[in-house]
Amino acid sequence: MPKRFLDLEPIARGSEHIVCTSHQFPESVIKVPNSWWQNADAQDVKSDIAILREENVPTLATEVVSNAVVEIRDRIMNVPYVLIQEYSELPTLNTNHMKVSDVLEQISELLQKSVLINGKHGKGIDFLGAEAVKSLVKYFRYTDYPLHVHNFRIDNSDQIILSDTGMLSPNKCISLVSWSIQQIIDLQYYLIEGVIKTLDSGFKLDQFDPNLLVRATGGTMLCATSLWSGFKK
Repeated sequence: MPKRFLDLEPIARGSEHIVCTSHQFPESVIKVPNSWWQNADAQDVKSDIAILREENVPTLATEVVSNAVVEIRDRIMNVPYVLIQEYSELPTLNTNHMKVSDVLEQISELLQKSVLINGKHGKGIDFLGAEAVKSLVKYFRYTDYPLHVHNFRIDNSDQIILSDTGMLSPNKCISLVSWSIQQIIDLQYYLIEGVIKTLDSGFKLDQFDPNLLVRATGGTMLCATSLWSGFKK
């Protein structure tokens, strides 16, 4: 019999999941799949977590439950899986944190790992998440708002932790979206590499050669944020 997750209260909505709280799991959030552009199942998300563990990528504790019944505001749905993830109030990683050498080293290593994972498994860590566009608007609007790496948190010991254990997988997307998802993966890596270079001029990703579209788009975005940073001081 499928496990039932009743009376869920949505608190956030990303491109892949609805994030909910639950009286059944007061110390966790429940992530319910809600994506039209991919068809990942429980085995796919378990595989993502297994790869992250194999590569020693620190993550929030996450359990995968297959074939569940969920109730969100009186709407009952059968879903292929849900994620039970520890609730965290840790701050989101941002460029102010990255000024600390140990933090910069961690994010640099994780970015390189993700490039290698992408080459080996055809999927990549989602560094920026669905909040990236909103965050960029805030960067240009508020003088004290730094650039954020939204799917990573940072704890009191300056350890960075991945909160989104579901990787971007072009092969699991519908055909019209598959190519675009790979460009999004490469664009994220290009942008983060560019930000790291502002703090470590010698940094360069190995085995990463994005196409001209990614370079042009990413270069324009990096130029805009760099120019705007002069007005934020």
